[in-house]
Amino acid sequence: MNTYSQSGTSSVTNTPVRLTWTRKQKKLTAAVGIGVDLFNQQEAAFSTSLETALAITPNFAVTLIGEYGPYKANAETLNNQIETLRYGINAFWQVAPDLSLFSLVRQGHYSDGNLEQQSFSRVQYSLGDVTIAANLFSWNYQQNTEPTSGYFSPQDFLVFSGELAWEANVLEGLNCRISGSQGRQRLSGNWSSALSYGSRCNIKLASNLELDLGYTYSNVVEQSGSSTYSNHEIAGQIRARF
Repeated sequence: MNTYSQSGTSSVTNTPVRLTWTRKQKKLTAAVGIGVDLFNQQEAAFSTSLETALAITPNFAVTLIGEYGPYKANAETLNNQIETLRYGINAFWQVAPDLSLFSLVRQGHYSDGNLEQQSFSRVQYSLGDVTIAANLFSWNYQQNTEPTSGYFSPQDFLVFSGELAWEANVLEGLNCRISGSQGRQRLSGNWSSALSYGSRCNIKLASNLELDLGYTYSNVVEQSGSSTYSNHEIAGQIRARF
């Protein structure tokens, strides 16, 4: 269950229910998801996703992704019943045993008529349980519809950062990760610092049941146009395989 609170608009309680079917055959893996989002003050919304991953070589894979559903940016966006259709491609290249490159491109179509373009690239080097990475993210919309639709829709947003992380199996059935990043972000031509840190733990409760718990802090603008943006997020989920 998720709760979205925002001054000037009614709070929204969201309960997502989702079912995913996955099939793997040789070098191809396909996953189809369907779901419904239940809300406290509006009708239920349908969501669906399709993901197809192809291992072109043992070290290089591409994934085609498509998803449709309500845009959960904040309470105002949910109250405006904004929905999105997003699609794109992921590419992963294991350049060497300790060096990898990941990139994605997304195109988004919004129910209010807006268009979105998003890209992200990450190069990562591993030193045992420690990883060092460099990230580059860009996000652009055709028009700024935040005043009417409620969601952050920059026409010029760029973030680059360096990241240091540690991840290990702390105990049997318990895997944890701690990370931090520092960089710069640009919004409409104005530059400011970009800082984030957080932790995440995965607990295996049974052979087919897992619990994820995490905390993240970030001042990256993301969903708000404020240069003093500060976001603390505590997240948890239970995953079961049938």
